[in-house]
Amino acid sequence: MKKVNQSLKVSLFVIAISSLAIWNISFNFGAFGTIFFYKIFSLWVVSTALLLAHFLFEKDKKFLNAWSIFALSTPTIWALVEIWENYMGSIYITEQIISFIAVIVSLIALPYVIYIFLNVTVLESDKIPKKMIYKIILINIIIAIFGFFLGENNYILLDCYDFKISGMEQPENCFRDVGRDELNK
Repeated sequence: MKKVNQSLKVSLFVIAISSLAIWNISFNFGAFGTIFFYKIFSLWVVSTALLLAHFLFEKDKKFLNAWSIFALSTPTIWALVEIWENYMGSIYITEQIISFIAVIVSLIALPYVIYIFLNVTVLESDKIPKKMIYKIILINIIIAIFGFFLGENNYILLDCYDFKISGMEQPENCFRDVGRDELNK
């Protein structure tokens, strides 16, 4: 492997971690038509903690710019739309639209949360060029599209038993391998 500079190392780390999370979220969205609440809540907790830290620290210790504040606010915006829809009366948003909003929130906030975390904790990570940040987001969008496609078409790679043995619910469209199901009863 070639020698890699610090900003590329950090970029590759952000890509690896964020793409794993985005894959999981988008695959489940494709397979089940929803994003599991604990996935988006985890993102919300970290985003909110970073926002609170920024706003509660002294002025000379503030670390977020306007874009960072927006990106970290997107999980809260999603939560407010959910609350409004569930408790304040219908604003005519379907569950699929809310789930789509959650995917977009994940695409925006997740890579940025990881980037901010590394920027605060790892030396020289602030030297990641803006172009690289856009590429990280693009890579996550591509991973999300593949994840959704394979989740929606899970029968291509998996059968119902794969979901069952992993402890997951079985999607309606999973492939039912009768022979394998009989062996594993």
